[in-house]
Amino acid sequence: MRHPMILACLMMSMLLSIVTGCGGSPAHGVTVTGTILLDQLPVEFGTVTFIPEPGVSGPSGGTKIEAGIFTILPQQNLLPGKYRVEVMVIPRRPGGMDTPVTSASLSAPGDDWSRSNPVRSFRDPTLVVELFKGENSCDLDLSSPM
Repeated sequence: MRHPMILACLMMSMLLSIVTGCGGSPAHGVTVTGTILLDQLPVEFGTVTFIPEPGVSGPSGGTKIEAGIFTILPQQNLLPGKYRVEVMVIPRRPGGMDTPVTSASLSAPGDDWSRSNPVRSFRDPTLVVELFKGENSCDLDLSSPM
């Protein structure tokens, strides 16, 4: 049961590596801004990742989602072309705690909230968008599986 959460934490670490990059090179990428809804409500916290489809020579890129909004800046060097989009929704604990669920909090004995509010991944291979030179808008309205 803890394995999906460990995987989610590893994916977040990889995403942070992609987002922060190594720096030093000029930005040649596109800008992507957008909103992500889940069941018609803004995703409170999560990540969005753009993975190049075959034929696009640029890197993958991603960023965090907060209050349903995300922005990917040119420094991530996403090039024009088609990208598969993956979204990870990460629940936050109620009661004023402003930190996402972590692997440490998930291992707490008797933590029913964590078990009933899992991290959810949306990896639909048909969720593909085309990015163009300059500024792009990408608004997604996802639905929970039935």
